[in-house]
Amino acid sequence: MHQALAKKFGHLPFLTIANPANGVPTLKISTPAATAGMSLFGAQVLSWAPRDHQNVLWLSPSTSLDGSAPIRGGIPVCWPWFGPHPEDPSAPAHGIARTALWNLDSATLDDETAILKFSGPQAPSQQSLGQPGLQLSLGVRIGEILDLALTTTNIGTQSATLSQALHSYFAVGAIQHISIDGFDKSTYLDKLDDGRTKQQSGLVQFEEEVDRIYNIAPTTILRDPLLSREIKITSQGTSRSTVIWNPWSAKSQRLDDMPDDGYKTMVCIETANVAADTIKLPPGASHTLRALISVATLTD
Repeated sequence: MHQALAKKFGHLPFLTIANPANGVPTLKISTPAATAGMSLFGAQVLSWAPRDHQNVLWLSPSTSLDGSAPIRGGIPVCWPWFGPHPEDPSAPAHGIARTALWNLDSATLDDETAILKFSGPQAPSQQSLGQPGLQLSLGVRIGEILDLALTTTNIGTQSATLSQALHSYFAVGAIQHISIDGFDKSTYLDKLDDGRTKQQSGLVQFEEEVDRIYNIAPTTILRDPLLSREIKITSQGTSRSTVIWNPWSAKSQRLDDMPDDGYKTMVCIETANVAADTIKLPPGASHTLRALISVATLTD
């Protein structure tokens, strides 16, 4: 696989293809506007640092990159279901996309922005736990803005229902000091309280484990005073739900692919279609889930 990629894309000065001993190719992208890393295992963005900023994404130092298990950190693609399968508890959590090898179909440079297009695993009829004929692709634009567009097309003969998420892990200075703006007076499902519906008052802040599904905000802003930056996430109207998660100390200690204190420097803000916000696709229809991420210096 590495040789085929090198033959097709090795001439591009902004793209380096690494072939680790485990055989899972990783990509290093470098333009005047940003640097980034990706793995073809799950088409997962591992890092992104726009010009004059440090890395925006969190990647667990305990995670494996050899394709033996899902990668903890970066931006996993959860598809065509989020969380446990709705009908089969033995099915893999968060679907099949994040543990499949994807194809890199094209890589181009538009001014200072690298544009990569990937094709993902199909979920054919009568296979992949009943998902009928879903085709998946991912477009990634890497520049001053990180722009991800996950497109599902129903190529089958039956209508299909899916849930999905761009499961973004953000690096933070200290979890107790950050705040997330955009959800004041929004309702959310508290997954740590039997899925009860509650209402947010003011900023989202952290003093314990949080696992919530919010009604989408047009713009979500993560403010981080210790790193002196704010991260803005928008979904361009493609999503009506946002998942916010931090495992806190007890769960961090139970996760083999996360340091015991890993929760202190990360938070997940996931652009999603989950819970009541599932997507119903008739034959021939497509849906694109999009997340645009930007970062700016925090001013007093």
